[in-house]
Amino acid sequence: MENFDLQNNVNPFLVIGALIFYTGSIYEVVDMNKEKVFIKDELNNFLEISDEDWQGIPLTDEWLEKFNLNLSTRIKNKKTEVNWVIKSTGKYFYITIYNEHYGDNPVIGLKYVHQLQEWYFRLTEENLKLN
Repeated sequence: MENFDLQNNVNPFLVIGALIFYTGSIYEVVDMNKEKVFIKDELNNFLEISDEDWQGIPLTDEWLEKFNLNLSTRIKNKKTEVNWVIKSTGKYFYITIYNEHYGDNPVIGLKYVHQLQEWYFRLTEENLKLN
């Protein structure tokens, strides 16, 4: 997974390898330019779609498990060495700096799988892979 050239893509919140819904199926983002998102399905069928044509996959406990993550998993920021952790309000997931003694700050909402993949990449500079 990697970030796209921010000057030459249609959506700055997608990373290569992001999982999205398109026409009721799950696809992986493989490339992007200023006009199109290029995706493939599990059979390696490739399509190009507009940024308005896809939907996010809602993030759930089951999706966290598919990535071998849970609500107590610490994710280390490669640049700062600070640990982040995924948490939940019971209704929403979010990522925050790990802190044993104080409240959660900052809080970044994670509504969709591709958002988790994006933030994982931003922190670790590594792909978030399915089990």
